[in-house]
Amino acid sequence: MIVNPPTGETLWDYAAPADRETLTSSVIAWLLSPQGNHGLGRAFLTRFAEAAGVPLPHGTIEVRPEAWDSREKRFDILLCADDKRSCVVEVKCKTAGSAKQLERYDDGTTRIVRVGFHEWNFPDLSAGQRRRFPLVTFDTIAAIVDAAAAESGSPYERWLQDFSRQLRRERDTFAAIRRYFIDESSDELPTRPSLHRYSERFLNELFWKWFVDQWSEEHPDEQWGWTIRSERSGVWCGNCYSSRTVREGELYRSTPLGLEISGKFYYWVHLELFDRTGVLARPGTIAGSVQLRISNDLPSENRERIFRSILDAKPVWSKLGFRAPARRRPGDSYTALRKDFEIQDFRYSRIKELVYALAERSAV
Repeated sequence: MIVNPPTGETLWDYAAPADRETLTSSVIAWLLSPQGNHGLGRAFLTRFAEAAGVPLPHGTIEVRPEAWDSREKRFDILLCADDKRSCVVEVKCKTAGSAKQLERYDDGTTRIVRVGFHEWNFPDLSAGQRRRFPLVTFDTIAAIVDAAAAESGSPYERWLQDFSRQLRRERDTFAAIRRYFIDESSDELPTRPSLHRYSERFLNELFWKWFVDQWSEEHPDEQWGWTIRSERSGVWCGNCYSSRTVREGELYRSTPLGLEISGKFYYWVHLELFDRTGVLARPGTIAGSVQLRISNDLPSENRERIFRSILDAKPVWSKLGFRAPARRRPGDSYTALRKDFEIQDFRYSRIKELVYALAERSAV
């Protein structure tokens, strides 16, 4: 079910639940409470427990949002039965939960349930931990909301329908990002799920995680050592910690770029999605780059020789859209070559071709 883009008609067109984690968690807590004035009674609670595969607590149930158990433990949602801890619900939207966090919550008797869009909201869990801490997806929550509201005749029925529709819209956005940029099974760019500026930094981090997962699947016997970092300029992915050293007497050779550079130096490939743009940028927006980074801790004569070798090949690499920055900023490394991309062209296969070219693996 693909949901239409936001029109500005509903609250959720502006609020964007996935970009407001505390708000989303609070709405779920309200729906779980049998005392809530939502008109659903225990219908949402019962269906949620069934979806999680956990027994429904007996006794008087109290739902406590943002509950503190100690100075070290704050639960998104805590369910108590007769004033005793029964279930903890950990909600993740545009952030990633950790196995360490969930293990800290587990006291051996309290059920721990995760809520998120997909398992990628909890990336470091083992298969066993995923079974111990079941996941209820927002897609499932949307279906529960619709079913419970339809049965109860809730006075908030229209409001709840809008909420479930928005959860599906945001689910569609994540799926569209994956389809267009990574799987390349669609030629339709993803669109913003709300009218306000969406949190692109998490989406850009997710893009690079999916990129690295796909790369690792295609290169199972190679140690590329991709690292993902978020900085002021944007979110980047690079193999800087597994960079190749070109030794004395050796050549860096990239036939597609026309480059032959003698050592000694080390280099790596740097990929970046820029801050305030990224995967939800409008078509035609410059949103990312592919770069060749070279170490800067070299004798000055080495740096000049490398620089001249790069400029000598300009007739070749410039045809591919690369440029050599005019200035080399001080630091551990500098950008030797850079190609900027409009967002619609920043797709997995194209990035891979350029990584191969920069990493002396031909392609392009």
